[in-house]
Amino acid sequence: VYVGNTDSKTYEIVKQWGEYTKRKIFTASSLEELSKQEISSYSMILLDGKNLDYSTKDLGVLTLACNNDVNLVFCNLPDADVLSSNTQLADLLGIASVKGNVTTKGIQLFDGFLLGGEITYQPSVEKEKKFQNMELNMPWYLLGKGTKTYMVGVMDEEEVVREQFPAIIWSHQYGNAKVFGVNGSYLEDESGLGILSALDYEANDMVLYPVINANNFCVSDFPGMANENDAKMQEYYSRNATTLDRDVLWPGIMAMATQNEIRLTAFLTTKYNYDDEAKADDRFVSFYLQQLSEIRSEAGKSYHFTGNTTLLDKAVEDQAIYSKSSGAYDFRTAFFMDLTDADKEALNSDKLDGTHTVAVGNLKDLPPISYATDKVMALRATAIADQYSYQDDFRVRSLSSALGYKNTLITMSNVIWPQTEEDRWENYFDQVVSNITTFWNKGVAFESTTLSECDYRTRVFLNLGYEWHCENDVIEATVSNVEQDAWFVLRTHGKDIVAADGAEYTKLEKDAYLVHSVGEKMQLTLGKSEDILEYSTTKGEE
Repeated sequence: VYVGNTDSKTYEIVKQWGEYTKRKIFTASSLEELSKQEISSYSMILLDGKNLDYSTKDLGVLTLACNNDVNLVFCNLPDADVLSSNTQLADLLGIASVKGNVTTKGIQLFDGFLLGGEITYQPSVEKEKKFQNMELNMPWYLLGKGTKTYMVGVMDEEEVVREQFPAIIWSHQYGNAKVFGVNGSYLEDESGLGILSALDYEANDMVLYPVINANNFCVSDFPGMANENDAKMQEYYSRNATTLDRDVLWPGIMAMATQNEIRLTAFLTTKYNYDDEAKADDRFVSFYLQQLSEIRSEAGKSYHFTGNTTLLDKAVEDQAIYSKSSGAYDFRTAFFMDLTDADKEALNSDKLDGTHTVAVGNLKDLPPISYATDKVMALRATAIADQYSYQDDFRVRSLSSALGYKNTLITMSNVIWPQTEEDRWENYFDQVVSNITTFWNKGVAFESTTLSECDYRTRVFLNLGYEWHCENDVIEATVSNVEQDAWFVLRTHGKDIVAADGAEYTKLEKDAYLVHSVGEKMQLTLGKSEDILEYSTTKGEE
């Protein structure tokens, strides 16, 4: 149950998380309204901490919930002065004292919370300072006994001992339940999806939840079929655009994909700028289709364009060009930088018939996965290949933890239509390769897929139903609304899978498995993790 303002960004994330994890989310506008409901029927109460009335009378419903094994999550916190004056609320959260506001040097995320391991978002050299865009100014809470921290603000250890670093995400054992605090706006964007999944894991002995299991790399506006912007191409590269694509850009892209063991979805563009007089040449289509096939990748159509034409007119022109050289190739995917209401309407037109999946480049306006129309899936980018920041990294880790989904976008239109020296191929490609090698192809080992494969897995993820329980270290699960394959993440606290029936599994990291169910029922047998150290005391020999 979510308690608070349902018009908030926080509630949108909570609702989205409920849909993805197959939970029914109920709502209450206040603690007083919550007190009139059957508290013990809920597994978790999610609180809009900023906007609730915390009178002593109303706080009783929260302590009652904890005594009935119902965990609490403060998705955000009330002002620090409220926590300073309301000792009952501070005790509930495990806050021993409030030291006012502080600006930290960085953020440390501890191992075992989000998938992907421990990381510290703090520049170690001057050139890394450009990456820092995390929330560094925060209320400074010191925690008491019975608490566990998952993320803290980093301070100078010569001035502050590590145990007193400002807490950002933590839990407090209160009665028979756990109370979680989130100090900041982390649940106001899609990073909150991963945080909620991690808090659910920390609240339970183990969790099993569905994921997509897809790591995508999309290349938009490439390869091109027209010699656009010819004067600039000759100035920068001493060759035309199509020759640049074939002889310089494509070998680099293919080498990057091969070396990093990634599969691509390349969105061909007949033409990007329709104010340029250059004409598209269909002779290049069959060459690129064969090249993509050799690296187990796929081609789609790019509908990212500028100039004097419409989407539907472009679609008609494109089809006339592709039909000459693509043979029986089935173009099922398309790329849009933005997906407007007009674009969604156009997807229902017979002129875009056959489009099954769209990749969307704009990170802001859509959920990471959604339906663009009743039939067409929208798979949004989660990272831009030539960009990196600490906030980007945290968001991608969170989405990977919650959904098992990554989608990295390489945008090539600026290379053909450069605005600055940074857009030149050699500069852009160096940045892309550096980021992919260092950041965007690292982390949890979800499977590299084309966008069409990801589409199938996403539809499975959205449509499946499942039930599970664990008794005597044996998990039994039933999967419904799935013809064959489905993927799950199992997270335990110190136990390994030692046998599986009706499923295959891969260890992602300590206490975390990717489980592939291959039927309607699966059974997982657990045993003690080899990573757990046992301590014992024995009497000395007499």
